[in-house]
Amino acid sequence: MTDGLVTITVVSSLILLLALRWAHRCWGKAIMATVFAPLVIVPLGFVAFLAIAFVLRGLNGVLVYFEAGFSTSAVGTTAAVLTISFTMGLLIYYCRDLRSTAGPMKGPWLGTRYTVADPKLNQKGRLR
Repeated sequence: MTDGLVTITVVSSLILLLALRWAHRCWGKAIMATVFAPLVIVPLGFVAFLAIAFVLRGLNGVLVYFEAGFSTSAVGTTAAVLTISFTMGLLIYYCRDLRSTAGPMKGPWLGTRYTVADPKLNQKGRLR
């Protein structure tokens, strides 16, 4: 691996961790989501790239008849940019939606402790 690729991987992982921390409101859930995010993001990105490249190649096949076609590398680059945009859009939508449904959690630094509106129950430790 080149140093640039390692740097991009580390920086994007930290950005993902911070975004998921903001969405989950809990460091433990954010770390677990960051660790297991590639299990969802990589296959989703692969399928999205194939679908977008297939559509762009079909469009390029039509444009060739009008002598306005693009090179294969331009189609691949455009498909990659559109796939990254699509995946980032889904990640932003996921974090925004999760943030609106996740309530603030109080507890240890990496874990959670659920609380209710009645402070007497929380003080007696009935929810631990």
